[in-house]
Amino acid sequence: MALETSSFGIRTLIVDLGAFRTNVIAATPVVEPSAPYRAPHIVAATIESEQKKHGKQMGDPEKAVKVIHDAVSGRDPRLADVLRLPLGADGWMAAVGRMEQVKRDFDVCKGAAFNTNMLD
Repeated sequence: MALETSSFGIRTLIVDLGAFRTNVIAATPVVEPSAPYRAPHIVAATIESEQKKHGKQMGDPEKAVKVIHDAVSGRDPRLADVLRLPLGADGWMAAVGRMEQVKRDFDVCKGAAFNTNMLD
């Protein structure tokens, strides 16, 4: 998308957020998962985990907003050409984990990828 929209002067920035201390959990009504998704299902575990973290998140949302603003406005030239912007230590770690998984997948699939070329 970044390549396709850049000729129109549109900047694409993918922000990989960690957990930030906002009131989004408190403002969200608690909805009990339907029977098939109750514990020990991952849906119930995720809801419970997020509720337990409320008010204890390490990320400062005001600092995140400043970094995002500085990236898109050009105030921080180091971030001028960044496509992905991980924010928060946990956001950084999650993004690095995804990159490592993608690298492993690509290493495994290289032969299959090259074997799909035409032989003529």
